[in-house]
Amino acid sequence: MDNLDTLSEEQKADFKKKLSQYDYVRFTICDIVGMCRNKTVPGRRAAGYVDNGMQVWAGEYGSLQARHDP
Repeated sequence: MDNLDTLSEEQKADFKKKLSQYDYVRFTICDIVGMCRNKTVPGRRAAGYVDNGMQVWAGEYGSLQARHDP
């Protein structure tokens, strides 16, 4: 699923219902340097993350960059 904004409200509700049928759901994003970052959550919680988003650790790049900036 690339973009939930293109779905109708009925399609979004159906999608979220289908998510809850799985034991676990993995959300994957690509970070700034091309590394895949993912988070696996219980299926019963996945719809909440679809609606509200989630925090994903940015990796060491953000930490190192902050220390080396003048």
